[in-house]
Amino acid sequence: MDCFGFTPKKEGDIIYSLDFAKHVVLATGIMDVQPKIGEKIEAFFPFANRGDLIYCVRCDGHKTFGKSLSILGNKDSAIYIGKLMAERYHHDQIAILTTGLPTQFSQKALDLVQKYHIEIYESPIESILGDPKVSLEGFLLEDGTRVPTQMSIVALGIIPYNQLLVDLGGKVDSEGRAIVDQKYQSNIENFFVVGDLVSGKKMQIYTVWDQAVDAADEINRRVRAAKATHSNE
Repeated sequence: MDCFGFTPKKEGDIIYSLDFAKHVVLATGIMDVQPKIGEKIEAFFPFANRGDLIYCVRCDGHKTFGKSLSILGNKDSAIYIGKLMAERYHHDQIAILTTGLPTQFSQKALDLVQKYHIEIYESPIESILGDPKVSLEGFLLEDGTRVPTQMSIVALGIIPYNQLLVDLGGKVDSEGRAIVDQKYQSNIENFFVVGDLVSGKKMQIYTVWDQAVDAADEINRRVRAAKATHSNE
């Protein structure tokens, strides 16, 4: 493909102004699915800003050491995070709150629940306990259950910002993250993806830098090769 563009299929479609781009590097990333009380997410923001709610176990998991812990999630990943936290930071009791979402736990994951002293609560969250300026103390569920916790890990899934890639026919995994080769090129020639949107890679800022350098180096090599070919004609 010599250049990229997107023609709207119907009125209202997004029009991408990439008509003169011979190479594209997409770094739009992902967003974590946020927990809700009712249909609103705002009540969680002050606690997230304080660091009582965390989103990256690799970055912030150590901050849970010695504190009561809960995990907000309804899929296997929540149980596997609980297993990791119990093994790594010695949590002897972990609560998983599905926040009222339908559970999607496999039997393989559920087999770990008793071994790692994990309790699963399926009722929606009615309110957050604690002062957002001081500390998180727990959650009150709609069924009246109070779940004490000092820190909580948000593991409700991701929202991939992949629309441009998908609209152009790019391949993605089951989460919507891009499938790329060793140089971070998608299945679309000259269309590269780096960062959190890349399937199977660590979602860290230093990882993004490294991926971006590899993609840029490959683009530079192709540009130089094209110039050399034209100059010899």
